[in-house]
Amino acid sequence: MTAPSTPGPATTDPIPPHRTRILITGATGFVGRPLTERLARDGAAVTALARNLADADLPAGVERLAADLTSAESARAALTPWRWDAVVNLAGPVSKAAERFDEGTVTATSHVRIALHLLRALPAGFAGRVVHTSSMTVYGLPAHLPVAEDAPRKPIHLYGLGKSLADEIFLASDDALDVWVLRLPGLFAPWRKGGALFHFAKAARNGDLLRVTATDPIAWDVLDVRDAVEAITRALAAKTRRPGAVNISYGEPVEIVAMARRLAAMGARGSDVLPPPGVTHPVFQLDIARARALLDWPSATLDARLADLLAAP
Repeated sequence: MTAPSTPGPATTDPIPPHRTRILITGATGFVGRPLTERLARDGAAVTALARNLADADLPAGVERLAADLTSAESARAALTPWRWDAVVNLAGPVSKAAERFDEGTVTATSHVRIALHLLRALPAGFAGRVVHTSSMTVYGLPAHLPVAEDAPRKPIHLYGLGKSLADEIFLASDDALDVWVLRLPGLFAPWRKGGALFHFAKAARNGDLLRVTATDPIAWDVLDVRDAVEAITRALAAKTRRPGAVNISYGEPVEIVAMARRLAAMGARGSDVLPPPGVTHPVFQLDIARARALLDWPSATLDARLADLLAAP
């Protein structure tokens, strides 16, 4: 389902003229599609790269580039010659909730290959910006809260390991390369018909029981995809160079059962919450002090975004 146009808050600064030719990898995905629309609307010359663009619903005027960045040959053919001022890397598979080892290995390897092939495609002395989107899963189950960017990375599954290794590839690159690594929580949107928050909100609207079915302890945080787009746009426009990793979140402590109860209370229909028996889920909280300083963050509140979710048809 195509996301509706969501203008959202204005960026702190417009994208500078010298950074207006932007390559977006994974441009047809959950974040890529609204980001492509946003940057094109803001006047950037956007190239949308994805493995399959045959049925892609992209804005008029956006250049389409089909490539598989896990393949060195495909990446080299698509990205040579390099002609962009900035790149936003959203490409890479996401593991399913129940991660099989063989599937997880492919996922982790794909993220590593994409990072390597993108870096190899950059011309010598590239003065543009690289914005790489990472994940809160690189931290695993942290021992201390809130979790700052320099906290130990201890992923507990292969998707998180792939993200952590890709982070390391970008962060260990040439000291002159202007790299931003944005670590995002799990994403939701009012138009997305799936995921735990969608099911919680639907039950809260109807006055039904909110069932928390996760049977393994999970560290959980959430972000509206519109705010992910806003964070990336602000990172492209920011004056600071090479800040490294930056956590993007609402900065609140989050726990999955407490989130279900929060939505039940906001729904005002008397819904109850049924947690999984015998399971204690940890509280998770990202430290967003760096994002506050660099990006004037956050751009919205979690309560406002949850209210949008509850109001969605």
